[in-house]
Amino acid sequence: LVEDRFEDLESIAYTPSDEFNELDEDLIADLKQNAKEALNNEQKMTIIKGMAYLQSKHLSADEIEKLQENNIFSVQDIADLGTDELLDILPDFDKEKASDIIMSARTITMPQEDTIA
Repeated sequence: LVEDRFEDLESIAYTPSDEFNELDEDLIADLKQNAKEALNNEQKMTIIKGMAYLQSKHLSADEIEKLQENNIFSVQDIADLGTDELLDILPDFDKEKASDIIMSARTITMPQEDTIA
């Protein structure tokens, strides 16, 4: 599969079946289904991790619900916000708390650089 440019789950899940070289149709269907299920599980885990993060920041259930209503489901979603955007969603927050939550999220989602000791 890698030789045929299928390097990740998305490429397996969403490439038309006729682009899979020399593979049995049943095998292709199974591969595509398994890739879609794996992607769905990854998305669910992202949401669960996001909820755990939000709860660790002492957000109330109502505040978490407001974030979800505004399509904020993951730590990455929070990291992508600006302070004013978060304050628009949660106007009862002060600027310092909003900034703290966003900066914490950015720290979590920032790629870790390998250091040589």
